[in-house]
Amino acid sequence: MTARRWTPPLLALLFACSWPGGELAAAPPATAPSSKAPSSKASFVVTPPVPMMGAALEARITSKADHVRVFNFWATWCGPCIAELPGLLAFARAHPTVELVLVNVDHKSQQARRVATEIEHRGLLAVNNVLLDSTDPNVDLKAHVAGWPESIPTTLVIARDGTRTAMLTEAIVGQELEQAVARADHP
Repeated sequence: MTARRWTPPLLALLFACSWPGGELAAAPPATAPSSKAPSSKASFVVTPPVPMMGAALEARITSKADHVRVFNFWATWCGPCIAELPGLLAFARAHPTVELVLVNVDHKSQQARRVATEIEHRGLLAVNNVLLDSTDPNVDLKAHVAGWPESIPTTLVIARDGTRTAMLTEAIVGQELEQAVARADHP
């Protein structure tokens, strides 16, 4: 099976679209492209990047799921964020039953050109990507992410019941994420 490549013009079109009220887009067709290796254990679908307003992001973070989720907040201008991306992708490949969601917090004006290029260039289409649909990301994150530390990179680990079990407020090093996910998976 070959993975379809999302070209910058297509990504730019996706980023330029916004969904009223921050609602998620309709579910992708069954043939949605994914560069993630198929796994019978995975309980989620990898979709193209989705713009999402703060309230919808909050609902997604706090909702129940049949798997542990990891939300990593990053930006293209954040050196430590960029440095940890390869490790996060390796983690996602090694743990197909844990959903990794990369939440880009670049200013909305940067998402159509700069963020689209970074997502494709760094191979981030293998995991779920959310684009915070905001003209002031820090204000929206403070309003919709409980205990937001006002810094990135920040990583949240969310248990199946929707409770946050860890907030990592620096670049993830070594086994830190493994241990946080293990605690969320076996409270």
